[in-house]
Amino acid sequence: MARRYVIVDGRNLLWRSAEAHPGLTARLNGKRHVRTGGVYGFLVGLVAISKRHPGQIIVAWEGVAGSKNFRKSLYPDYKAKPPDKEREKRTVHVNDQQARVRRFLKIIGVPQYEGIECEADDVMGTFTRKFGKSSHTIYTMDSDLRQLVDGRVVVVTPTPRGEYRYEKPEHVVKRHGVVPELLPDYKALMGDTSDNIPGVKGVGEKTAAKLINQYGSIENVIKKAKSKKKADWPVAERFKKMIADCDSLLLYKRLTTIDCHATLKKIKPIQNEDKVRARLKKYRFKSLLADHRFGELIDLGVRY
Repeated sequence: MARRYVIVDGRNLLWRSAEAHPGLTARLNGKRHVRTGGVYGFLVGLVAISKRHPGQIIVAWEGVAGSKNFRKSLYPDYKAKPPDKEREKRTVHVNDQQARVRRFLKIIGVPQYEGIECEADDVMGTFTRKFGKSSHTIYTMDSDLRQLVDGRVVVVTPTPRGEYRYEKPEHVVKRHGVVPELLPDYKALMGDTSDNIPGVKGVGEKTAAKLINQYGSIENVIKKAKSKKKADWPVAERFKKMIADCDSLLLYKRLTTIDCHATLKKIKPIQNEDKVRARLKKYRFKSLLADHRFGELIDLGVRY
């Protein structure tokens, strides 16, 4: 029987956890108080996810610290944002807590994966393909992951109301107007402000969906735009713009396509209940030390 995995977008969950518990701190090793809200929220969130979505929990992280992001190498403006001192400050706190979360997960026994020169999306995409006979539930708020949805992979997104939205192929088509595997083409045309990908000027969601559905891919759209035949849709002027931007369009598609053949590095879990108890006490996470809560936490570990 094929296994079921629940793949958690680690950075995504950590950011939301840190913002949900901004005032939680602890005095560690006699030093100054450090923020621990992200760590606490992450552990509590992971237990809640496990209860709702049965399967072996896996946590995916961004590329190995210090390694390049291949998208940034291809397109230096990728995800570039104006300076924001407040966000930079929050990022420092999240980075600090990420290291603590990873150490927690290791002794709890939760498998963690990170990639080489890639993002967490690529880690999750590669994992779903590596274990192709298994079923996968991906827990994230990142819409890019919807391109992985198929008969084995479902994306679950938490909503502000505390509910869950399930993304299956039919849901993706209803939401975006294209099938999951064509989302990179769709986003390349319309652009993606969150990743600072401009797309084609004048092409929005509806136009992008119509183009992709009519011609099948970015490559076919460009081929049609370059052909000498009269463009039947949309207006010829827009096709001229696509011809001018064809190299950029292909680059945008590369940026928006999840790499399902990334090199993964596994952070080997070493479950140690005594160390988990000691660390929970150190962090003053009293609620997680209660017998039933502690048991739920340990159950997140590898079940082989």
